Amino acid sequence: MKSAKGLVLVAILVFLGAGSAYPVSADYGDWQEKMEKKRERIFKELNLTAEQTEKLAQNRKEQTQRLKALHDALKEKRAELKKILQDPQVVREKVTPIANDIKSLQSQLIDLRIEGIFKVKEILTPEQFSRFQELTAEHQQKMFKRHNALRERKRYPKD
Repeated sequence: MKSAKGLVLVAILVFLGAGSAYPVSADYGDWQEKMEKKRERIFKELNLTAEQTEKLAQNRKEQTQRLKALHDALKEKRAELKKILQDPQVVREKVTPIANDIKSLQSQLIDLRIEGIFKVKEILTPEQFSRFQELTAEHQQKMFKRHNALRERKRYPKD
């Protein structure tokens, strides 16, 4: 039960922070537009005030910037680890500091996600936050079903 609540809370943060943390591609504009419409629908259903909407937008912007910085640093460290592990002469003493940096960055990501969830809780009323969790869980279930259906189609394609 705790893990389900945790997943819902992480999904909330991801949903709110999914503004501009990813590189632009041809489909990105469409995806971003869909996410913005979904956000607007949820905000309307939650009956947010203008102040709440503004605070959530600011929170999303800040979270996105911080998440992007951490993701970029993590990507660099993983590439560094991959490169060093390709050296047949590498010793554990060379790998350990890089691995520790990666662990630290992952820990910072978790902390940032939790911080973001609590910021959202501060902005929304308890009733709005509860409804928001329900909506996020529904969205997550739909995405899970869609993902499984796509995976099954790839596994057993129709001729």
